[in-house]
Amino acid sequence: MPLIKSTKFDNSFTGIWQLTESNDMLSQMLRFYGKYNLPGHYTHQRRIAEWYAVRLILHEIVPDKHFDIFYNEYGKPFLASPEGFISISHTHGFVGVLFHRFNNCGFDMELMNRPVASVSHKFVRNDEEHFLHDNPLQKTLMLWSAKEVIYKIYGKKSLDFKVNLRILPFEYLQEGKIKGQLILNNDICSYDIQYSFQDQLLTTFAIEK
Repeated sequence: MPLIKSTKFDNSFTGIWQLTESNDMLSQMLRFYGKYNLPGHYTHQRRIAEWYAVRLILHEIVPDKHFDIFYNEYGKPFLASPEGFISISHTHGFVGVLFHRFNNCGFDMELMNRPVASVSHKFVRNDEEHFLHDNPLQKTLMLWSAKEVIYKIYGKKSLDFKVNLRILPFEYLQEGKIKGQLILNNDICSYDIQYSFQDQLLTTFAIEK
């Protein structure tokens, strides 16, 4: 189906696609916007579908462009054309993309029934545990997703989610803002992370200032 959600925030655009089409159908839909060559190393059917969906989303939210997407040595996506920044997320049949015209950004998307609590010891700090006691399932998922956003903005694979990423106390609401920090070599970078629960999805994002 087409986009199930599309939002605009300042100079950023977000789109979420629910994958219900065959890969042949997605390929035909993308062909409408011009020639895109699927990389030869994409052989898994789900990954192929996500590859098509990312470009379809970008054409829906930023019309009249041809998108050249590459990945750096750490796997972080970047645009060679047009100018701008992107962040990509996918989970169990959903694909989401955040595009910002000027600033680095991070976007994450999680199904609300994802059982992250069972591995919370890998990413929850001691100073975060006290504010997870009310609504623990939802807030642990929110904490995980917020840290994923900062991790994607940083764009390298050397972060420890318990040592380098900290989330400040927050409330559980349908939508709101979470304060997060990246801690590296005694330097702290702060982020305002927007979140929203809608239907079965939690979406979070932040724009680097």
